[in-house]
Amino acid sequence: KSYVGANYNKYMKSNFSAFAMIFGSLAFFCRGLYLMGLILFAFQVIVLFIFRDIPYIILAILVILAFIMAMIINPLYFSKVKAKVKSVRKKHPKVSQGELNNLCAKLGKNNMALALLVQIALVGITVFGAIKILGTDYFVGIYEKARDKVLKVNKEEVKFDGNIKY
Repeated sequence: KSYVGANYNKYMKSNFSAFAMIFGSLAFFCRGLYLMGLILFAFQVIVLFIFRDIPYIILAILVILAFIMAMIINPLYFSKVKAKVKSVRKKHPKVSQGELNNLCAKLGKNNMALALLVQIALVGITVFGAIKILGTDYFVGIYEKARDKVLKVNKEEVKFDGNIKY
């Protein structure tokens, strides 16, 4: 309980994490599950690149992945917690339960700032990589298609004669 903190009962009772479903790999980084967060983030990026022209497939895969992440994060987190607590007990066999609780509480604090920095760095690397791989013309084309759909303007029909009428 000391390692997890105030949300221990909430995590133990639930096999589903809305936080993981909404925020994806960031939730794994927040809980210190860095390798799994990195794997899931990489998988999401790969899906986006492979199916970039089929948005419904991307949406379906990412929704399914979000449900999977929401279902697996708590069991993975608690297996990590058990291993860490076992490690603390092994390193400090002669400490009292109160001291053990204090050690676990110090070790168990999740570093939200680090998790957010890792996520921002990964997104930055992904965007930079996408621009390098796909080229800027790809993104300019996407922008122009979206702009034309929103404006619903045929470029040949729009003419400005220099007069503004009220």
